[in-house]
Parts: sequence; structure tokens; C-alpha cells
Amino acid sequence: REVIAEPKPWRHVRRTIQKEEAMLPLKPPGLMVPRGALSPSAAPLEAAPPGLSRLITLLDGLKRGAQEVTFYNETEGYSLGLQELQRVMGMSPGTAERMPHMFLPQDAAQDERMARQQKLELRALDDAAQAFRKEWDSAAERGELTQVGPGRSLLVRWFGPLREAIAARQQAWIEGQKPTPRDSRLYGPFISMLSADKLATLTLTTVLSDLLRGNYTSKKKKASGIMAGQFPMTRMSQKVGQAVQREISFDMMKAKVLKQLKQLERERDAAAGEEGEEALARNLLLAKQEKEFRQTLYRVRNITAARSRPGRTISRESAKILGKDALSWSEVLQIKVGAVLVDQMIDSCKVAYPIGAAEGDGQERLAFSRGLDSPYGPSEIRLDVDVINYVSASQEMYEIMRPRYLPMIVPPVPWTRRHNGGHINLRTLMMRSRDCLEQLRELKAAEDGVHAGGGLQDVYDALNALGAVPWRINGPVLDALLKVWEGSPQEGVGRGGFGGVPVFEDTPKVEPLRPAFRLARAQGQLLVGHMGETQFEAWKLRRKNKDVDKGNRERLAERADLSLKIGVAKEFREEPEIYYPHNLDFRGRAYPLHPNLNHLGSDHCRGVLHFAEAKPLGDDGLKWLLVHIANLFGHNKLPFEERRQFTLDHLEEVYASADRPFAGDRWWAQSEAPFQCLAACKEVANALRSGDPAAYACGLPVQIDGSCNGLQHYAALGRDIAGGAAVNLLPCERPQDVYTEVAEKVAEMVSADAEAGNAWAQVLDGHVDRKLVKQSVMTSVYGVTFIGVREQIQNRLKERGWANDNTTYRVANYAGKVTMQAMAELFSGARGTMDWLAEAAGRIGRLNELVRWTSPIGLPVVQPYRNLDRFRVQTHSQRVVVMGYNMSLPVNRRRQKQAFPPNYVHSVDASHMMMTATECHRQGITFAGVHDSFWTHPSTVDAMNAIIRDKFVELHSQPLLEMLRDELMYNYPGLELPDLPAKGSLDIARVRESPYFFS
Repeated sequence: REVIAEPKPWRHVRRTIQKEEAMLPLKPPGLMVPRGALSPSAAPLEAAPPGLSRLITLLDGLKRGAQEVTFYNETEGYSLGLQELQRVMGMSPGTAERMPHMFLPQDAAQDERMARQQKLELRALDDAAQAFRKEWDSAAERGELTQVGPGRSLLVRWFGPLREAIAARQQAWIEGQKPTPRDSRLYGPFISMLSADKLATLTLTTVLSDLLRGNYTSKKKKASGIMAGQFPMTRMSQKVGQAVQREISFDMMKAKVLKQLKQLERERDAAAGEEGEEALARNLLLAKQEKEFRQTLYRVRNITAARSRPGRTISRESAKILGKDALSWSEVLQIKVGAVLVDQMIDSCKVAYPIGAAEGDGQERLAFSRGLDSPYGPSEIRLDVDVINYVSASQEMYEIMRPRYLPMIVPPVPWTRRHNGGHINLRTLMMRSRDCLEQLRELKAAEDGVHAGGGLQDVYDALNALGAVPWRINGPVLDALLKVWEGSPQEGVGRGGFGGVPVFEDTPKVEPLRPAFRLARAQGQLLVGHMGETQFEAWKLRRKNKDVDKGNRERLAERADLSLKIGVAKEFREEPEIYYPHNLDFRGRAYPLHPNLNHLGSDHCRGVLHFAEAKPLGDDGLKWLLVHIANLFGHNKLPFEERRQFTLDHLEEVYASADRPFAGDRWWAQSEAPFQCLAACKEVANALRSGDPAAYACGLPVQIDGSCNGLQHYAALGRDIAGGAAVNLLPCERPQDVYTEVAEKVAEMVSADAEAGNAWAQVLDGHVDRKLVKQSVMTSVYGVTFIGVREQIQNRLKERGWANDNTTYRVANYAGKVTMQAMAELFSGARGTMDWLAEAAGRIGRLNELVRWTSPIGLPVVQPYRNLDRFRVQTHSQRVVVMGYNMSLPVNRRRQKQAFPPNYVHSVDASHMMMTATECHRQGITFAGVHDSFWTHPSTVDAMNAIIRDKFVELHSQPLLEMLRDELMYNYPGLELPDLPAKGSLDIARVRESPYFFS
């Protein structure tokens, strides 16, 4: 395992002070110590050399000053005021101004925001446990356990019994009572290291959050959506065990640091009245101890919230701080500890029916249960459907699933190293590496300057540019969303079922047939008589009800997810600015660190967010707002003038939508992105009514999307003229639509087969359109298989009301083959490049090596796919199977081969986005990126468009495939690769002339 070394801050402080010693005044200035700390006395330091005086004064100020706010750079430490630190550390004013996040703000308002930001980051389990216990004790004493609120009351009611059950298990182990489970000697010491309050809170919040959000999707269900209310018992036990491990390690580290702090305070007090050389020597000793303590405190603060991070990270950090006292947990121990807590929860948490009734009324039953996904599937923990519906109907779901990671209210810390950036206290790696140690080693090598990519500075610059964009909550749009979410009878709006908000009512299950005199089909025969359900009818009924149950659970997961997003939006509604620090996936694509509400999310998320800075529309801003509305209605394949005319033709509907969103025909809700359209309608109406649209300040982002961006990059890589023209790399009067082109080709082939007598072609003939094949074309460049295409088309047919499952499957099977054939003929250039990439990855896989390469922006990329190891773990209630990942396992050749073409193209399009972001930031243009969709203010769309094209030309002017081939042959000595596919004669520079390249 790689040990990532902590920075050595004080060496740099010392070197800086020694270098600038001659420039410093003889007498140390009075330090501006924040938060009411006393200015240190300079009397005992006057006899000391100037540089040493500065060091001791700085350390003394750190000790007595701002211990709450850190700044992160090469000189880790605590801010004492911007101007003072500049003088003490010799930093130039320009450096400080470029990195304002490193210094404690001077004015009270910003200081208060910084303090609140830290509080948001450092939400502790202790607070939740104390709140639950206080609320439960108080409600139980008053006999009002059911009057706390729908979601909250269940948590509070379950907290008491679960706490008592865990406390009893702890006491039984401590006293050695018999009988106890056989493996209690293994998990007993660990569940006794935390209070029963903490364990109960941790178990409830961990389990309920995953069950309600539907985070688990098995391979069979992956194509069907998220299933809420059930989760594999093995994974749930391990997640709870990991959470316990992190909490124990944190408590141990906190205790050790507090002990060090008390010792330092005692020594400081003892030396307070001493002077002379002896005092100087003691101060130097204290400075050394201060350094060690600050480094320890630095690590503790960075992992304060690491209880939501993988156990490997917390184990590494605790090993540094605790030394031989650190806890090292195996997966077996994590599962055993988690399993006993989950079992206690299942056995002790009950609910009275009808739900919400006072205790003693109705019939009680267990809220959680164990079950099997299939006769041979994994064991699952399940939450009662009635409990799910009761909680999801409440407004307290946000309290149950309160997110750990939230938007920042101060600018993020700039990325300067792979593990330094983003939050103030939370420490996050620059890349989501999937625990791939090979990837972490490559990143470290790149950061140290020993990687062929040339370092990570370009990547840091792009991430910093993306994270520096301030956002705000769009209050009027949030109000409209809340009316749909909560229901507004006066507006004629019910709860859900409108504007993409899921309905709150579950679909009822189909009732079995009652015995009656009727006709029935069974085993190929037609039966008549007085009968109940036949075996075949019962089987069909089970299938229908299984689909109904799956649909209900999917809608529950959607409601839970939207509840979380709305809760975040309400919490940050009054903030003048919020920020989204970004990091990367292993391919280099940038994502906000906060998954619950950001501009990469659904229409609801995008609609309630806009830029915090509003800029005048200028001469062309209003035109781009009109285009933006047309795009949201799906007219992005029309020329710009026709798009603007579409909005102008519906100007009356725009005004009505802005003024009375829920009156009339609700025109805005008919768009493909209703709440984004509503936000745009309000901005257009306000601008036109202002009397001077050019001067109207607008903060709404305008989105400019690539035209099937993956195919654009493939066409550029292969210099494919035909492919490039199809995806708008070449100038044209009207935008080309590759989806329509494929649909027309498929329709032509289906008509020909229908005339030839193909039965399934005859059924499909006349039903082929752009929407049927769009998803398949979009995913073709990302390695979609025939099975994937068939499922996509099958879903589109079901959406159109095709009810016969057998016919739908067979028609989709035929349509999938025809669509794959049509795409192969139309995208022959892209197919040649994809085949070469797949062949290269296949040959590397035969060497039992992971495929690794460097993206065009210099980011090392490693595909992490290995075969997984399986082993069994016996808990006190069941045997579970665990799948593990380590570097000794063989490479998964199939996944390496299938994934390389899409992953390489993702690394290329990510490089293009980051290059564009950096240049926009350099030119003062606000920029936000959603992979192949670039956002900016309406007034700067033209400037951003020019940058997008310039950076695309700059990117593809390099011989990227030749560079990739040479790097692969260097990385894998002896590897023989096939010849590169022949290139066409496409002139990349002509992209600058294409108005619809991004439109």
C-alpha cells in the first residue's frame, strides 16, 4: 500500500524566514490574532535574532490564535491576518491576492461565513446521537413519541429500543454472560469501544440512508433502474462496520490530540515568566513540540469528516497518529461488527399499524426483514413498503438522509497537490481512483515530475477554474418546485406527477382472479368452466405485480433523491454565494464533490441554480436566451435564426409562464426541461420589460452542447470527412443531425426487409424515428453492445404502449441488429479507430497488465478492472460472501478490452473541457462544464464559442493516436500493435468556421 507522506510545512517556514531575515524589522510587529486571541508579548523575544523572533512569534500566535481555520499551501499553518503573514513569511502581495482562500478573512461577515463553512464540514455523529437521545427521552417522558413528525418519529422511536438492545449486548460481552454468539469474542471488544447511543445512531442513519435512496442495483436490475427499500446484507454489514471503525479511530485520535494539547499548555504556563537564554532555549523546545502537535492536529482536522470515506484512508491516517495503538480492521471484522448491529436493528425496530398511531394501538410488526433477491441470490435487508411510503410522504426525509457533503459557502481551497484542495477541513483526493493503487502511484509520479505527462499543473488549473465559479439558489424557481413537491390546491397543483416530479401514490397491485365461469388458456388448451386462476395466469400475475412493485420502489428512490436535493436547496437558499469544488473520475472527467445538488444533476437541480454574478446581456445576450428556450424544447437542430423565431412566436406564453406558471396551459412544462425553461422564461420576460435589455443583468447560464461529442472526437482522430460532416465539424447552413440520419437509414432497411417478408420488420415498419435510435447512437461511441442496444429500443417501444412482452422483445431484437448494422455503415471511420483501440487493449490484457495511458492534458489514466476475489465470512446469523480487490488478482481481459475505446475518448473529451475551462477563466469568462455541455453567461456565449473551437483545434492538431501508440509500446516492452487505421483528409482547422459544432 502506498503511504502518502504529509507535507513538511515548518521546514519551508524556516527556510523562508531565514531567506528574508535581512528584510524583516528588528522588533516584531503586533500580530493581528483573530477570534479574540491575545497579541503575544514581544518582551522576551527582543534579544533573539530577527528570523528566530519571527518564528517564535509566529508559533506563539498559532498556538494562541486561530485554531479553527487552516490555510493550505506549501506552508501549512494557521492564518494570523493577511498583511502580517505577508511580512512575516515574505510572501508577495500578488501571491496572497491570487490565493485568498489561504487566509482568514478580515471582515466580520466573511469571518462568519468561514466559521459556518467549517461547521458544515465538521458535522459530527456525536451531535446526532445526543439529539436523538434527548428527543427520545423527552418524547417518551411525555408519551408523545408519535408526535415528532412522520420521518423523525420513526427514527426517534427506533432509537430507544435499538440503543437498549446494543447496550445489553455490550454488557453481556463485558460480563461474560452465557450464552453468547460464538464469534462475540471477535466483535465484542469493538462494539464496546463506542457508546450505545453512537452505535444506534450510526446504524440507523447508515442503513436507512441506503435503503431509502436505493443505492443498490444488482446486475439484473441495472437496466431497469434503482430499487429502493432493499440492500444486500453483506454490503450493508460491511458499510456499518466501516463506519464503526472510522468512528472508533477518530475518537482515539481526538483523545490523543487533546492529551498533547493539555501537555503543551502546562509547559507553556510553566515557561511564561522566564527570560534570557534559558527562556530562549525553552521556547525553541516548545516550538519543536508545537510543530509536532500542529502536524498531528492538521491530520486530525483533515480526517474529522473522513468517517464518510473508505476505511483504507482512515486506517492510514490513524496509523500515523496513533502509531502502535492504531486499529487495523480486516473485511471479515468489518462484516462481523456490522452484522451484529444490523441484526440488532432488525430484531428491535418495530412499527405499529396503522403507522402513526399511538403506541399500543394497532398491531406491531418488524419494520425491517431479511429476504432473498432470488432463490439463488444474495441475502438482502428490506424495509417494509408501508414504512417506506409513510416516510416518503413526509417532509422529514431530508433529516433522515442528511448529506455529509454539501456545497461550500466560501471559495474552495485551490488544488496544489493531489490530496490538497477543495474543502477547508475535509480532505479529498483529486481523483476517484476506485481504490486502484496503480492509479495512485501514477498520480504520485506525475505530481513528483517523474511521469511522461509532464506534471499535473494543467489539471489543477482546470479544477480550480471550475471550483471558483460562485452559484446561487434561484428562489422563484425553487418556489415553483416546492409547490409541485408539496402540493398547492390554490394553484391547482397536486403533489407530484408534474414537471418531472414523481407521483406520491403507488400503483396498486393486480388482484388475483376470483373463481367464476369463464374461458381460460392452460398448457396449450382452451378450458371452459367454473375455475379460479390457472397456473399460467398465476405466473403472469406474479410477473405483473413484480413489475408494479419495482416501479413503486423506483419512484420511491426518485422521491428520496429529490427530497434530498430540495432540502439542500432550502438550506442554502439565502446564501449569496455557494461553490462546488471538483475532482476527477479515473478517466479525467470532472465532477462536483457534492452529489446532492449541482449543475450536473437533473432538470430540478439545474433549474434552481444560477450564477451568483449577474452580467449585463449586452448586444447579443438576449438572442442567446431566446435560442436557449428553443433548445430546451428540443429544437436544437434548427438554424439559430429559426430557434430565436420559435421563442418570439411564443412570447405570449413566455410572459404567461413567467407571471403565472400554474395558470393556463403551463407552456413551460411542455418542454424537455421544464424548470430550466421556467427560469429562462422569467429572465426573458424581465429583460424585455426592463426597457433596456442590453443593460439587464442576468445570471442564468446558457448551455451550448456538442453535436454527439464522442463521434466528433472520433471523426477528428481519424480525420474522417464524412463522419465529421455528419457531426458538424465542417461549416454548413443548417445543423446536421446524426440521429435523424441513422433513423432514416434504419427505416430504409426495415422497409426493405418488410417487403421481403420479414415478419418482425413488418411489425416495426412505420415506427422508426429519431427518438427510437437516439440513445443507441449516443452510446455507440462508448462501447454499447448489441444487448444494450436491444434493451434501449425495447424500453422506447414500451414507452409507446407496446404491451405484449414477447412481441416487444422480438421486434427490439430485430431492430437492434439493424441499428448496429446502420451505425457500422455510417460511422466506418469511427469504427476503425474503436477496433484498433479494442485490439490494443486485448493484447495488453493478454500480458496480464492493466491498460494505462496519459490523457492529452497530462493526466495519467489506469483502467482498474481486475477479476474479483471471493471468500466466505460466517457471522453469528448467516454466512456471507465477500468480493475483494487487490493487485495480485488477474486482469479482467474482457472488461479491459471493451472499456478502452470509450474510456480513451472520455479522457480526450475531458481534456478538451479542461482546456476550455482554463482559458475561459484566464479571460475572465464564467464557465461551467457538464462533460460535453458548456455553460456561461448569455453575454459571453460568443467568446466562449471561439475558445471551444480554438481548444478543439489545438487538441486535435497533435497526433494523438500516434502518441498513444508510442506510449503503449513504451509502457509494455515487447508489445506488438497493429497498424493504425488509415486517416482521411479532414481539415481540423475548419471547425473554427462551423457555427453548429457546439450549439
